[in-house]
Amino acid sequence: MTLAASLFAATLAITSCGDSNNTADAKTATTTADKKNDDKKPQDEELKGFMLGGIYFVDGWGGKSAVDTQVEAGGTESDDVIKSYRQLFIFPFETSDAAGAKNTLVQWWDVNNKEQLLKTLDELKNHKMQSGTHKAWDYARLVNNVCVGYAAGYLTKEEGKKWVDETLVLAKADYKNWDSYYTDFAAGRKAWNSTENADAKRFATLSAEITKGDNNIYQLLPLN
Repeated sequence: MTLAASLFAATLAITSCGDSNNTADAKTATTTADKKNDDKKPQDEELKGFMLGGIYFVDGWGGKSAVDTQVEAGGTESDDVIKSYRQLFIFPFETSDAAGAKNTLVQWWDVNNKEQLLKTLDELKNHKMQSGTHKAWDYARLVNNVCVGYAAGYLTKEEGKKWVDETLVLAKADYKNWDSYYTDFAAGRKAWNSTENADAKRFATLSAEITKGDNNIYQLLPLN
């Protein structure tokens, strides 16, 4: 940042002297410096896709406090944090519990096979359920269902990743950052069930807190 600022100051000084060639050189140098800074930022588009459904994974791992503790135990450097969240978020449900995963899909989604799962994923992706007003609510459930579907044996990892990758592209277009994404998720969940119970309060709180705090993947890997 300091280098880029210095180059920008130099550009202003040269411009005031009317040297167009030097100005162009300084602008090129500034662009190069900015690109180098961008290259140094952590990049993990695969993980970002699963972060769309991260609220379910954090809840499943015992809540934000439990996840924060587990992540910190793995190290606080950027690479360490990303590695920890990859283990927690990317296909977190085991195929060894296929029966439990299938039961979950039947109980919550009336899904009994791969064909029905794919139909459900398509409806979520294209917001065909309810009013479709709160897209983040659909995207989060889609990613969670992809992971449950993998554990149930209905999807391969390659098939699941394709759904997640395509959904990430849509989410990036619909939301400028993770805060706006999870604000809309919370609104969607409340519209789905406005009952004041323990689950509703837990998800409302988690929606507000999931992007906050140190060593937080939602701050380390911005949506856009």
